[in-house]
Amino acid sequence: MSYEKFIMDLDHCGAMMTMLQGFGTDVEAFGRDAYHETGPGQNFLSTQHTLRHYATANFQPSIPEAGPFETWCEHGSPSADQRAAVVWKQLLADYKVPFMDDGVHRALKEFVAMRKASMPDEWY
Repeated sequence: MSYEKFIMDLDHCGAMMTMLQGFGTDVEAFGRDAYHETGPGQNFLSTQHTLRHYATANFQPSIPEAGPFETWCEHGSPSADQRAAVVWKQLLADYKVPFMDDGVHRALKEFVAMRKASMPDEWY
């Protein structure tokens, strides 16, 4: 397991969760009005339905490579794990330790010490 693998797995899980949520029972989500709004030879990207639902209906991966092949080559042909490395390094750089009450922190440390003392050490 690496940080890069973890970031790639997050992207895959996010895409799967979006697919598993499906359309639901909201008739409006099927976009029937978009069919009436779009004429022959046009696409659905500019319809009001698409504009209303695009941000929530599609999963946005954190390590996309959405440009043309030539642009990808010009940028050094970065692999998915190289792009994922940029993401996890930025996540760690941006991390801020959340506030924790001193009493809660002390109680957690005591609990961990007690649990560790109650179990024999293992090789792992």
